[in-house]
Amino acid sequence: MLYQARDAAADQPGYYEGFERLVAEGVLSAHTAIPVYAVAEAEGWNGLWAEAERIARSIQADAVFLQFFHGAMPDPTEGILRLKNITSGTHSLHEPLGDPYGPGLSGFPQSFQVASALADVSFFHEHGRIRCCNS
Repeated sequence: MLYQARDAAADQPGYYEGFERLVAEGVLSAHTAIPVYAVAEAEGWNGLWAEAERIARSIQADAVFLQFFHGAMPDPTEGILRLKNITSGTHSLHEPLGDPYGPGLSGFPQSFQVASALADVSFFHEHGRIRCCNS
């Protein structure tokens, strides 16, 4: 799971604890937290994708969850494709938006559009306003 975080357990405790519970209950075989911003700040964006690919290969991931890929980041196309191409059975899940307390978005950030277009499944649960569309 690529978390929109510097510390996945502290910044995204509901998601983190939920996935850990699914592992403890045997629903998932593994959960590995990759805090996107912490790794990108320490290793660069290429380092983030290399680390995510290394981990996904090591646990033979069949799904990679991209959480909230709508922040300031370079085009994630190459990194997402690297993860999807690990095996023919690796799927990407993207949860792009969902902040019910924000003022809404004016269009869709590029990273959001790329992740949504490349993901096998994209969840959308925005509770605010969204003005569409970017070209």
